[in-house]
Amino acid sequence: MSEESEFYSGMSGYRMVVVCGNTQTLNQYKYISKTIGFPHVDGYSSHAFALSQISPNSVSHMLFDARSNDMDVVTFVDHMVASQRNMTLVAITEDPVIDRVFDLICRGARGFLVPPVTLDTCESVLVSATKGAPFSQELLEAKDRNKAFAEVILRNLYRLTVALKQTRHSPGAEEYVLKFSQALDESVELARMFHEHSLEHLQAKIVEGCLWRADEERTRLTKLRDNLKKARASEGAHG
Repeated sequence: MSEESEFYSGMSGYRMVVVCGNTQTLNQYKYISKTIGFPHVDGYSSHAFALSQISPNSVSHMLFDARSNDMDVVTFVDHMVASQRNMTLVAITEDPVIDRVFDLICRGARGFLVPPVTLDTCESVLVSATKGAPFSQELLEAKDRNKAFAEVILRNLYRLTVALKQTRHSPGAEEYVLKFSQALDESVELARMFHEHSLEHLQAKIVEGCLWRADEERTRLTKLRDNLKKARASEGAHG
């Protein structure tokens, strides 16, 4: 079953909450949520008010403004994660870097939306946030974030190249090409948004990772050739 099919299979039990101080934006996301199919949609104009009104384990999904005038948003996310079991949190942000969206993801948010948002964009983000793979703990907990991003990007690139090679012999591998291509695109976009220091520093880490992999491959091939030589020599001695 696809992620989208899994998402919609549980729709009857979903409850969406939208938290946004801008009335027009609040109503827009409520309308989009209802159009997607959420049977229950509520809206609150402030984070503190939402926190006071939402009962424990009563919400499945939340779209929330990454900026707040009445409380710290990281604290808000911490409270939501603690009080709502398995809730899918998605931040609404004009600027993911300024709004510390990476910090929100580290605390439990599963994705983010950057306006202007269409119905298709919102649906795609919600499906991925609900049923897609969670953000890598390796990345979220990394002391060197750029190095971790480089590792994720190169790993996804390797998986994509392997899948592309397999399509020559197995047409069914095309499904994996799409999957790994999307994963690569997402990891590059996340790195572009949430890198530390500068893009040049991130690029340097990616180059370092490529060079390390090239050395590892040379070492592996050298060991393989040495083992083959030893095996042949042993066969010759016993021949």
